[in-house]
Amino acid sequence: MERPGKAVELKQRREERRDAVANKQQLLQTAQELFAERDIESVTMTEIAKAAGVGQGTLYRHFAHKGELLEALLTPHFEQFQKEAKGNFGFEQGEAQPIQLIYLFLKKFARFIEEHTTYLLALYRAYQAQEDRSFYQCEGFTWNRERVVFYFQIAVKMGACRADLDCEYLAECLLAAIQVDLYLYQRHTLGWSEERIVNGLAQLLDGLAVH
Repeated sequence: MERPGKAVELKQRREERRDAVANKQQLLQTAQELFAERDIESVTMTEIAKAAGVGQGTLYRHFAHKGELLEALLTPHFEQFQKEAKGNFGFEQGEAQPIQLIYLFLKKFARFIEEHTTYLLALYRAYQAQEDRSFYQCEGFTWNRERVVFYFQIAVKMGACRADLDCEYLAECLLAAIQVDLYLYQRHTLGWSEERIVNGLAQLLDGLAVH
């Protein structure tokens, strides 16, 4: 039988957890509303905390900086992208070659950028503003890198790529070629189409394949 003091302590912890979850959801909802009204980068963390009715300490316990908050808002969309990637984008196991899957991964990620441009650009800039942690270390980029490395490793095992392939380096290079800052520069400053960029990535991959 639990001691009365222990039961009270457990109850308090449960209530604290519920409050923490509620506060986090309130912060995300408030941020989303403010972002819909104004330019995302003009909205400050202080404004978000004030509008949500919580202290700044509570805000920063959940999100160390604005990039983490934006990443949390993008999580449901990114989880869907991850689900598609884990399911080989609809291909049965063994039906598609690993190089094809890398191409599909990059093509789908280009579409992901098109659909979430505003949030991704703000996310990139928020992370770049952190001196101790760059965008390339955030969870989304890390997952993408590990997935592309996984595809490359399978390609090597199957003989679809040369045996001495530096999988990690090439994964970084390919993802750098389609990261939000460069991608949007190519799309909106150079005026390149999404199709042209994706086709260029296909040509890069073709050069790595064993024919």
